[in-house]
Amino acid sequence: MAIEKMKRFQLYIFDKDRKPLLKRLQQFQNVHFVDVRRNIEDDTRKAPEVNDEILFNQETISKVEWMIHFLEPLEEKKGMLQDLKEGVPSYSLSQMNEIQQQYNWNPLYEELNASNERTEQAKAKIAQDKAEISERKPLTDVNVPMENLNHPGRITTQWGVISLQMKEEFENALKDENYLVVETLAEHGRDQYVQVAYLTEDKERMEELLRREGFQPLTYSGKGTVQNQIRGFETSIHENEKVLEREEAFRKERVPELKKLRVLYEALENERLRLEAQSNFGVTTYTTEIEGYIPASEEAHFTRAIEEVAGDSFAIDLVDADRNSPEVPIRLKNNKVVKAFESVTNMYAMPHYNEIDPTPLLMPFYWFFFGMMGADIGYGLILLIGTALALKFFNLRPAMRSFVQFFFYLSFAVIFWGVIYGSFLGGLIPLPFLIDMNSDFMLMLILSVAFGAVHLFFGMAVKAYMSIRDGNFMDAVYDVFLWYLALVGAIVWLMSSFLPGIPAIVGTIAKYAMIIGMVGIILFGARNSESIMGRLVGGLYELYGISSYIGDFVSYSRLMALGLSSGFIGVAVNMIVSMLFDAGIIGYIFGFVVFIGFHLFNLFLTMLSGYVHTARLTYVEFFGKFYEGGGVRFKPFISEPKYIDITPQEGTKL
Repeated sequence: MAIEKMKRFQLYIFDKDRKPLLKRLQQFQNVHFVDVRRNIEDDTRKAPEVNDEILFNQETISKVEWMIHFLEPLEEKKGMLQDLKEGVPSYSLSQMNEIQQQYNWNPLYEELNASNERTEQAKAKIAQDKAEISERKPLTDVNVPMENLNHPGRITTQWGVISLQMKEEFENALKDENYLVVETLAEHGRDQYVQVAYLTEDKERMEELLRREGFQPLTYSGKGTVQNQIRGFETSIHENEKVLEREEAFRKERVPELKKLRVLYEALENERLRLEAQSNFGVTTYTTEIEGYIPASEEAHFTRAIEEVAGDSFAIDLVDADRNSPEVPIRLKNNKVVKAFESVTNMYAMPHYNEIDPTPLLMPFYWFFFGMMGADIGYGLILLIGTALALKFFNLRPAMRSFVQFFFYLSFAVIFWGVIYGSFLGGLIPLPFLIDMNSDFMLMLILSVAFGAVHLFFGMAVKAYMSIRDGNFMDAVYDVFLWYLALVGAIVWLMSSFLPGIPAIVGTIAKYAMIIGMVGIILFGARNSESIMGRLVGGLYELYGISSYIGDFVSYSRLMALGLSSGFIGVAVNMIVSMLFDAGIIGYIFGFVVFIGFHLFNLFLTMLSGYVHTARLTYVEFFGKFYEGGGVRFKPFISEPKYIDITPQEGTKL
């Protein structure tokens, strides 16, 4: 259980073998490339010219992704349980490459693109026709042909709209115009539709007058009455709705193509990865230089993969990765149980190659603390059964399976602490207990802080181990042992002062141990300072850090607080249900709903709180004592699939 050992390679091949080798290495997967020019200034080597290929690949991916999104809404949806049970199909890289080579998707793209254009045109025409109907709706009862409006002659007739609020002002402003006739056509909402008629020779003056008084002319086109025009628009809408139905039926016939399109998308993504990886290479006229890292355990498979493509025509230099190099990629290697907790480490930061994998160290504490925050047999059993069924019957993707396994293991911790507290669904069933949550508050607080002290001191011990491992024994003394003396001495000395029964000699020894530790921290806490004054000031500042340990200890009180809050919420729910049961048959119905719903909700809140706060105790209090992180994650030479799973063996058949 550790960081996997890495080998650095420097490979030279003929340039003609570059692309075939990349395909073969993608099947191998366990290779992490680095830029061959990263440490050399003014390097004359150039990366392969693949920009045109990358652009073509990206354009193809965009088209394929568009087709997928265009057809997906018409795909028959499965139920959630069925979808989880079946999972996503699996394909090997060879199957994906074969589909990419054989699948002529261009005719389908042209058909779907044309269908999309017809669909959008029909939708636009429907929207336009509906807008026209909406505009004319208030004038449905006006039986005047449109061609009579704005007709050239001595009299000009025009329709328009004025606000009802301005009606009186409008009429007063126009009452002295002898050759202007205003007729009300309809009222709708806050508007009044009117028809105006005036001498054509006064057109310019009348238009200016009307505009000034708030008249908004209606510029309807076409012939016939408003009602006839509306019927025409309705007919047009009906015809275009038939167009939409035909196009939808056309697309439904092409939905089966989604299977190939999704595989094609993943194949293109892996092709993109191969093209972009070449930006790390260095090429000359005839050769290509490649550098990177592989797991040491895969050395034989790696060289065999190269030989399958290049035969004997290659040169390779394989050496152990530099332990102190920050560019060495990190891959963790743990057993099945610990591996489920790697997500906690990954969410924080990968270790450097010269650090240790913190996952096996955090796992027992995370398990223990999470259970203490959940602490209910019933909730633990629900979590256990739910995750066990999911692992048994659902075809989960690797990341999701690992996440479910994570909570599967944590469910045992929740049950374990539920037994200690004697808690089953908030006290639904009275059980024997070792700690009474209703009265032993101080004991729970002391235990929480004590467990926190073990957590913190263990983190400091890990720091001491790393210093000794690296040959820095005195660093372990200065940075860990002196702190042990100061902290443990202070704790025991304070306890001897307040708690009777502790021998005086113990308190005296603890006091002097504390003093020795504090003096040592002042003298050696800033030992790298060049001046004596700098060492003393720096040492005092280091000693001031003892105040942060007080905050660290207090942080562990959340182990008690969250455990109590979960339990008391469960008790409150049971009390509410009990009162509902007293209301007869209706009360029983509502009681069962409240019981199931609120306990499930409390379970969700408890698990979420336990997950977040245990992670905080790990990241801030525990990791802060020894773990730096910031390493480079090992990137397998294969894209993260979106629609399928990629397997080494032959998978689903289309």
